[in-house]
Amino acid sequence: SMEDISILPPLSGDVPILQNISCYIKKGDFSIIHGPTGCGKSTLVKCLIGEARLTKDSGAVKCSGSVAYVSQEAWIMNATVQANILMGLPMDEDMYKRVVDACQLRDDYKRKQQQADEADEADSSISTDLTTEAAPDSVALPRTEDSPHQREPTANTTTTAVTTTATSTQQVQPLPTKTPPKAKSLMSKEGTVVGGVPWRVYGWYAGLGTTRWAILTITIGVLWRTSVVFGDLWLSWWSGKVQIFNQSYTGAEYMTYFAICVGVGVIFNGVWQLFLAFFVLEVSKNSHHSMVRRVLRAPTSFFDTTPMGRILNRFSKD
Repeated sequence: SMEDISILPPLSGDVPILQNISCYIKKGDFSIIHGPTGCGKSTLVKCLIGEARLTKDSGAVKCSGSVAYVSQEAWIMNATVQANILMGLPMDEDMYKRVVDACQLRDDYKRKQQQADEADEADSSISTDLTTEAAPDSVALPRTEDSPHQREPTANTTTTAVTTTATSTQQVQPLPTKTPPKAKSLMSKEGTVVGGVPWRVYGWYAGLGTTRWAILTITIGVLWRTSVVFGDLWLSWWSGKVQIFNQSYTGAEYMTYFAICVGVGVIFNGVWQLFLAFFVLEVSKNSHHSMVRRVLRAPTSFFDTTPMGRILNRFSKD
């Protein structure tokens, strides 16, 4: 039941898209919400399951028992039809048959079986033709009660071919048995790179940012490291009482110049960290936009062979 509710847009906005909605649906009733496209039917249904933004002065939404929600966006798992119906639940024959009948899948099953039978018949016919054409000198064994052609092969039966030679001597040679190829996995393997990062990756990363931020970041970084090195050098001169440019300094002067070096280094370090943050932020933004464009323009086969979790990882921590 709903009592005087007003629904806001999904992401942002303070203007309700549905206002003063009140309704009551009895348990077990078959109710239909109909209307033109974009009038808010899906939004109203999402409100029943608690996935809609309501205004502060909206009333209450109450649902008794459990609720099953089927989105209008169709999707399917990369698995068998049975796995898509069961969705990880144990096999229930009655429920499975009801779903198959409700989805009108029996005709599809029959059509699929007919195609498989036709393919088996075609394979059998092709095998017979290949045997006849590839071995014209073959001699067929007589069809007697003891002939292996009239007996169903058992698990221990070895298939043989009987051929003739120029002296009419029959030789029995076993046909080579072929191991059926292993089924290939539809999902592509995730590639990993081991070792150091190549220089071309650094070049690609730097190319995603603008030249302005790159030059400022490098310049300020060099000045910061210079101030740090000069401060360490000045400290060594101070401890050794070394004359600098033939001039001696008192302890207070050494202290003053060293404090200046430290202060300049701290300022350069802060500015460098700020410029570096702007540069990395710009690189991340450009990299993200490039990845979004590539994913949106990728063919359907890419999504069939790439797990969704792998794509999400590329847009997050990776």
